[in-house]
Amino acid sequence: MTESDLEHQLERLQRRLERQYQARIAAEEILSSKATELYQLNKSLLVAKEKAEAASMAKSEFLANMNHELRTPLNAILGYSDLLIEDFEDDPTVVADLNKIKEAGKRLLTMISEILDLAKLDAGRMQVHVQPIRFSELQNQLQAREHDLVTPNNNTLIFEDQLQDTLFHTDVAHLNQLLLNLLGNAGKFTNNGMVTVTSQYNPESSLPIVISVADTGIGIDLNANPDIFNSFVQVDNSNTKQHQGIGLGLKLAHELALLIQGQLDLESTLGKGSVFTLRLPVQVTIKQ
Repeated sequence: MTESDLEHQLERLQRRLERQYQARIAAEEILSSKATELYQLNKSLLVAKEKAEAASMAKSEFLANMNHELRTPLNAILGYSDLLIEDFEDDPTVVADLNKIKEAGKRLLTMISEILDLAKLDAGRMQVHVQPIRFSELQNQLQAREHDLVTPNNNTLIFEDQLQDTLFHTDVAHLNQLLLNLLGNAGKFTNNGMVTVTSQYNPESSLPIVISVADTGIGIDLNANPDIFNSFVQVDNSNTKQHQGIGLGLKLAHELALLIQGQLDLESTLGKGSVFTLRLPVQVTIKQ
């Protein structure tokens, strides 16, 4: 190899090293730029996280205040209505008017409660307290509300308890609220019919506690109402609808089922009735 060849190879090597050096400088500049962008992004995310936490805290405080400011005066109205009904029990005209006030107040209280509870669920502020319960105890609580939820439309409430003394662990308050919603829904859309609450145990399922609420009411066309568990969805959306409510009851029931690690399903035939089936674990586990 001649001296000229060596010089030529040396020049090629120097050019290659120069290109590699320039490429490394460009890569370092890009890396530095990306590091700065990443720092700014992390800083922005931290600020957004702090704002979101502050907003969540403000929302929680608002819900707590609304819970007190709205429910307290309504409960006072209902209480005074009861007292006045007792005082004027000999005057059927006045009692009838007072009962209208009482029923309107109860409907308003139900709607406010549903809105506030859904807001709490959406904010992740609804807590779960696990207790042991037997279905027979739930049955007693549901029967205590039979007059309010089922009998106004001349319906008959039937219980079929196949769980017997089976003990399961769940949030009793949320489960009771869920079942009362289903019971009220069944009673509202059924006239001169039957509402049947059935409990049974399915050992082959991961959710073996099965509680169903069946009615012989108007039923639901599930093809026309695929989003029945969404907020503000109602079976009767006509301007002349006969049934009270704002379409939050089933949404709340569905969210409560998820909260207590259960599953709520619906089977229905238009004109024949509906069956809501709640499936629950034997033991609700609280996530730390």
